[in-house]
Amino acid sequence: MHVTVLMSVFNRSSRVAAAIDSLLAQTYTDWDLMVVDDCSTDESPQTLAAYAARDPRITVLTNTKNEGQSASLNRAWQAARGPLMARMDDDDVSLPERFARQVEFLQGHPEVDVLGTAAEYVDQSGRSLGIVRRPESHADLAREIYHNVPVLHPTVMMRREVLDELGGYHPGLRRAQDHDLWFRAYRRFTFRNLSEPLLRYTAPGRPSWPTIREGAYVLACAGWREARPFTGGWRASWYTAACLYRRWFFA
Repeated sequence: MHVTVLMSVFNRSSRVAAAIDSLLAQTYTDWDLMVVDDCSTDESPQTLAAYAARDPRITVLTNTKNEGQSASLNRAWQAARGPLMARMDDDDVSLPERFARQVEFLQGHPEVDVLGTAAEYVDQSGRSLGIVRRPESHADLAREIYHNVPVLHPTVMMRREVLDELGGYHPGLRRAQDHDLWFRAYRRFTFRNLSEPLLRYTAPGRPSWPTIREGAYVLACAGWREARPFTGGWRASWYTAACLYRRWFFA
Protein backbone atom coordinates (compact mmCIF):
# COMPACT_ATOMS: atom_id res chain seq x y z
CA MET A 1 0.00 0.00 0.00
CA HIS A 2 1.33 3.37 -0.97
CA VAL A 3 1.98 5.86 1.85
CA THR A 4 2.02 9.63 1.42
CA VAL A 5 3.89 11.49 4.17
CA LEU A 6 2.49 14.90 5.12
CA MET A 7 4.97 17.42 6.48
CA SER A 8 4.89 21.17 7.07
CA VAL A 9 8.17 23.06 7.45
CA PHE A 10 8.78 26.53 8.84
CA ASN A 11 12.29 27.79 9.62
CA ARG A 12 13.66 24.39 10.57
CA SER A 13 16.85 24.24 8.51
CA SER A 14 18.83 22.85 11.44
CA ARG A 15 16.52 19.83 11.91
CA VAL A 16 14.60 19.06 8.73
CA ALA A 17 17.49 17.23 7.05
CA ALA A 18 17.55 14.65 9.85
CA ALA A 19 13.77 14.25 9.57
CA ILE A 20 13.91 13.58 5.82
CA ASP A 21 16.97 11.34 6.17
CA SER A 22 14.93 9.16 8.53
CA LEU A 23 12.32 8.75 5.79
CA LEU A 24 14.96 7.82 3.24
CA ALA A 25 16.21 5.18 5.69
CA GLN A 26 12.82 3.44 5.96
CA THR A 27 12.85 -0.26 5.20
CA TYR A 28 9.41 0.22 3.59
CA THR A 29 10.01 2.08 0.33
CA ASP A 30 6.55 2.52 -1.23
CA TRP A 31 6.05 6.10 -0.05
CA ASP A 32 6.24 9.68 -1.23
CA LEU A 33 6.63 12.90 0.73
CA MET A 34 4.44 15.96 0.27
CA VAL A 35 6.31 18.67 2.15
CA VAL A 36 5.00 22.23 2.36
CA ASP A 37 7.41 25.05 3.00
CA ASP A 38 5.34 27.54 4.99
CA CYS A 39 7.17 30.63 3.76
CA SER A 40 10.42 29.94 5.65
CA THR A 41 13.00 32.73 5.92
CA ASP A 42 16.00 30.54 6.77
CA GLU A 43 17.78 27.91 4.64
CA SER A 44 14.86 25.44 4.76
CA PRO A 45 13.76 26.07 1.12
CA GLN A 46 17.24 25.30 -0.19
CA THR A 47 17.47 22.16 1.92
CA LEU A 48 14.09 20.93 0.69
CA ALA A 49 14.96 21.70 -2.93
CA ALA A 50 18.17 19.69 -2.62
CA TYR A 51 16.29 16.65 -1.30
CA ALA A 52 13.61 16.94 -4.01
CA ALA A 53 16.33 17.00 -6.67
CA ARG A 54 17.90 13.92 -5.11
CA ASP A 55 14.79 11.74 -4.76
CA PRO A 56 11.72 11.85 -7.05
CA ARG A 57 9.51 10.66 -4.20
CA ILE A 58 9.84 14.08 -2.58
CA THR A 59 7.57 16.92 -3.72
CA VAL A 60 7.96 20.43 -2.30
CA LEU A 61 4.99 22.80 -2.24
CA THR A 62 5.60 26.42 -1.28
CA ASN A 63 3.14 28.73 0.42
CA THR A 64 3.12 32.37 -0.68
CA LYS A 65 2.51 33.46 2.92
CA ASN A 66 2.83 31.84 6.32
CA GLU A 67 -0.43 29.95 6.81
CA GLY A 68 0.34 27.66 9.75
CA GLN A 69 0.49 23.91 10.07
CA SER A 70 -3.22 23.14 9.60
CA ALA A 71 -3.53 24.89 6.25
CA SER A 72 -0.18 23.49 5.12
CA LEU A 73 -1.11 19.92 6.02
CA ASN A 74 -4.42 20.34 4.22
CA ARG A 75 -2.57 21.45 1.12
CA ALA A 76 -0.30 18.40 1.34
CA TRP A 77 -3.21 16.01 1.91
CA GLN A 78 -5.17 17.43 -1.03
CA ALA A 79 -2.17 16.87 -3.30
CA ALA A 80 -1.49 13.38 -1.93
CA ARG A 81 -2.03 10.22 -3.96
CA GLY A 82 -1.65 7.43 -1.41
CA PRO A 83 -4.45 5.48 0.33
CA LEU A 84 -2.48 5.87 3.57
CA MET A 85 -1.41 9.20 5.07
CA ALA A 86 1.54 9.33 7.47
CA ARG A 87 2.39 12.34 9.58
CA MET A 88 5.88 13.56 10.21
CA ASP A 89 7.06 16.76 11.88
CA ASP A 90 10.05 18.70 10.62
CA ASP A 91 12.06 18.18 13.83
CA ASP A 92 11.40 14.48 14.56
CA VAL A 93 13.06 11.26 13.43
CA SER A 94 11.22 8.10 12.36
CA LEU A 95 12.95 4.83 13.17
CA PRO A 96 13.72 2.65 10.13
CA GLU A 97 10.97 0.07 10.75
CA ARG A 98 8.20 2.61 11.42
CA PHE A 99 6.37 2.48 8.07
CA ALA A 100 6.83 -1.28 7.70
CA ARG A 101 5.30 -1.93 11.12
CA GLN A 102 2.37 0.41 10.59
CA VAL A 103 1.53 -0.73 7.05
CA GLU A 104 1.69 -4.37 8.13
CA PHE A 105 -0.68 -3.69 11.02
CA LEU A 106 -3.17 -1.73 8.91
CA GLN A 107 -3.18 -4.40 6.22
CA GLY A 108 -3.94 -7.03 8.85
CA HIS A 109 -6.55 -4.93 10.68
CA PRO A 110 -8.86 -3.32 8.10
CA GLU A 111 -11.15 -2.12 10.90
CA VAL A 112 -8.45 0.28 12.19
CA ASP A 113 -8.41 3.72 10.58
CA VAL A 114 -5.94 5.74 12.69
CA LEU A 115 -2.75 4.10 13.98
CA GLY A 116 -0.26 5.76 16.30
CA THR A 117 2.82 4.42 18.05
CA ALA A 118 4.78 5.01 21.20
CA ALA A 119 7.63 7.51 20.92
CA GLU A 120 10.93 8.33 22.56
CA TYR A 121 10.79 11.90 23.79
CA VAL A 122 14.04 13.83 23.32
CA ASP A 123 15.00 17.39 24.22
CA GLN A 124 16.34 19.98 21.77
CA SER A 125 19.86 18.55 22.12
CA GLY A 126 18.68 15.01 21.38
CA ARG A 127 18.96 13.74 24.97
CA SER A 128 16.42 11.03 25.74
CA LEU A 129 13.65 11.97 28.15
CA GLY A 130 11.97 8.56 28.18
CA ILE A 131 9.31 6.61 26.31
CA VAL A 132 5.78 8.01 25.97
CA ARG A 133 2.91 5.64 25.28
CA ARG A 134 -0.81 6.05 24.77
CA PRO A 135 -3.39 3.31 25.47
CA GLU A 136 -3.58 0.70 22.74
CA SER A 137 -7.31 -0.01 22.42
CA HIS A 138 -9.91 2.33 20.95
CA ALA A 139 -12.13 2.02 24.01
CA ASP A 140 -9.33 3.16 26.33
CA LEU A 141 -8.33 5.98 23.98
CA ALA A 142 -11.91 7.23 23.73
CA ARG A 143 -12.29 7.11 27.51
CA GLU A 144 -9.24 9.34 27.98
CA ILE A 145 -9.65 11.71 25.04
CA TYR A 146 -10.53 14.71 27.25
CA HIS A 147 -7.44 14.02 29.37
CA ASN A 148 -4.80 13.23 26.74
CA VAL A 149 -4.51 13.27 22.98
CA PRO A 150 -5.33 9.67 21.96
CA VAL A 151 -2.44 9.34 19.49
CA LEU A 152 0.85 11.23 19.18
CA HIS A 153 0.38 13.27 16.02
CA PRO A 154 3.82 12.79 14.37
CA THR A 155 3.55 9.01 14.81
CA VAL A 156 0.21 8.66 13.04
CA MET A 157 -0.55 6.68 9.91
CA MET A 158 -4.21 6.86 8.85
CA ARG A 159 -6.42 5.90 5.99
CA ARG A 160 -7.12 8.68 3.54
CA GLU A 161 -10.87 8.43 4.18
CA VAL A 162 -10.38 9.96 7.63
CA LEU A 163 -9.23 13.28 6.16
CA ASP A 164 -11.55 13.05 3.16
CA GLU A 165 -14.69 12.57 5.27
CA LEU A 166 -13.76 15.11 7.94
CA GLY A 167 -12.57 17.77 5.51
CA GLY A 168 -9.03 17.69 6.85
CA TYR A 169 -7.63 19.82 9.63
CA HIS A 170 -9.44 22.88 11.00
CA PRO A 171 -7.90 25.67 8.87
CA GLY A 172 -8.44 28.28 11.58
CA LEU A 173 -6.22 26.49 14.10
CA ARG A 174 -2.47 26.91 14.17
CA ARG A 175 -2.13 24.78 17.30
CA ALA A 176 -4.05 21.85 18.82
CA GLN A 177 -5.26 20.98 15.31
CA ASP A 178 -4.45 17.33 15.95
CA HIS A 179 -6.62 17.11 19.08
CA ASP A 180 -9.43 18.85 17.20
CA LEU A 181 -9.17 16.30 14.39
CA TRP A 182 -9.23 13.36 16.82
CA PHE A 183 -12.27 14.76 18.60
CA ARG A 184 -14.10 14.94 15.27
CA ALA A 185 -12.88 11.46 14.27
CA TYR A 186 -13.06 9.15 17.27
CA ARG A 187 -16.79 8.45 17.14
CA ARG A 188 -16.68 7.66 13.41
CA PHE A 189 -13.34 5.89 13.01
CA THR A 190 -11.36 3.29 14.95
CA PHE A 191 -8.08 4.21 16.61
CA ARG A 192 -5.20 2.02 17.81
CA ASN A 193 -1.70 2.50 19.12
CA LEU A 194 1.35 0.27 18.80
CA SER A 195 3.30 -0.03 22.04
CA GLU A 196 6.61 -0.04 20.17
CA PRO A 197 8.40 3.37 20.07
CA LEU A 198 8.91 4.09 16.37
CA LEU A 199 9.66 7.81 16.42
CA ARG A 200 12.04 10.13 18.23
CA TYR A 201 9.76 13.02 19.22
CA THR A 202 11.28 16.40 20.04
CA ALA A 203 9.49 17.47 23.21
CA PRO A 204 7.78 20.86 23.06
CA GLY A 205 9.07 23.65 25.24
CA ARG A 206 7.03 25.91 27.46
CA PRO A 207 3.52 26.42 26.06
CA SER A 208 2.93 29.76 24.34
CA TRP A 209 -0.12 31.91 24.96
CA PRO A 210 -1.63 30.95 21.56
CA THR A 211 -1.07 27.27 22.38
CA ILE A 212 -2.89 27.66 25.69
CA ARG A 213 -5.74 29.60 24.11
CA GLU A 214 -6.31 27.27 21.17
CA GLY A 215 -5.92 24.10 23.24
CA ALA A 216 -8.58 25.30 25.70
CA TYR A 217 -10.80 26.33 22.79
CA VAL A 218 -10.61 22.85 21.22
CA LEU A 219 -11.56 21.16 24.50
CA ALA A 220 -14.45 23.54 25.14
CA CYS A 221 -15.78 23.17 21.58
CA ALA A 222 -15.58 19.37 21.78
CA GLY A 223 -17.57 19.36 24.99
CA TRP A 224 -20.23 21.61 23.49
CA ARG A 225 -20.40 19.58 20.27
CA GLU A 226 -20.82 16.33 22.20
CA ALA A 227 -23.40 17.78 24.60
CA ARG A 228 -20.86 17.54 27.41
CA PRO A 229 -20.37 21.22 28.22
CA PHE A 230 -19.38 20.59 31.82
CA THR A 231 -16.72 18.06 30.84
CA GLY A 232 -15.36 20.25 28.05
CA GLY A 233 -15.42 23.39 30.18
CA TRP A 234 -13.79 21.72 33.16
CA ARG A 235 -11.06 20.13 31.05
CA ALA A 236 -10.44 23.43 29.26
CA SER A 237 -9.98 25.14 32.64
CA TRP A 238 -7.72 22.35 33.91
CA TYR A 239 -5.65 22.42 30.72
CA THR A 240 -5.21 26.19 30.97
CA ALA A 241 -4.10 25.97 34.60
CA ALA A 242 -1.63 23.17 33.84
CA CYS A 243 -0.13 25.09 30.92
CA LEU A 244 0.21 28.24 32.99
CA TYR A 245 2.01 26.25 35.68
CA ARG A 246 4.46 24.87 33.09
CA ARG A 247 4.95 28.32 31.59
CA TRP A 248 5.71 29.98 34.90
CA PHE A 249 7.80 27.32 36.62
CA PHE A 250 9.65 25.45 33.88
CA ALA A 251 12.20 26.72 31.41
